[in-house]
Amino acid sequence: MLTKNLKFSIFCRQNQATLLVNALAFLIIILVLSSHAFSQERPEAYNFSAKDLNGKVRTLEEFNGKVVLLLIWSTNCPICRSEINQFNQLARKYKDKDITFIAMSVEPEIENKRFLRKNPLEYLVLVGGFDAIIGYADMDSDGRFYIAYPTYFLIDKRGRVALKDRGRGKTEKISLVIDKLLTEF
Repeated sequence: MLTKNLKFSIFCRQNQATLLVNALAFLIIILVLSSHAFSQERPEAYNFSAKDLNGKVRTLEEFNGKVVLLLIWSTNCPICRSEINQFNQLARKYKDKDITFIAMSVEPEIENKRFLRKNPLEYLVLVGGFDAIIGYADMDSDGRFYIAYPTYFLIDKRGRVALKDRGRGKTEKISLVIDKLLTEF
């Protein structure tokens, strides 16, 4: 009986040790993967050129040294429309920080202005940024460019893409990455 209990005790300790090793390995993998988003191996952001609503040509380069949230959107996009308030709140939250919020659309200026009269964005709006949209677009297996609305790019202070995401409900995630990017440099 004593031998049986001793074997069981040794078996339990071996399982605990295996479990502990597996848990530590899992934790290390999670830490490595999560730090990858903040590694220095980020792709260079495309230096776009587009006009603001006053007709002034703006480029990404003029925001060097600042974090940039680039939101590619459309006035016809239901998700874009539904999240205007959340992104306005986010822009207000970071108003006095080293970050620029930019909404970019390929739609005509007049269409954007008409939409924005009823649905104001509290940050920079750029229009006619077709080259930028292509510069940030994905390519399908047939070689055609596409981009989903909305698509978000967080660009670090050195002009590198730290986050690319798309779809609904991203403000919390974006806020966490912004906080991290603001501490870098």
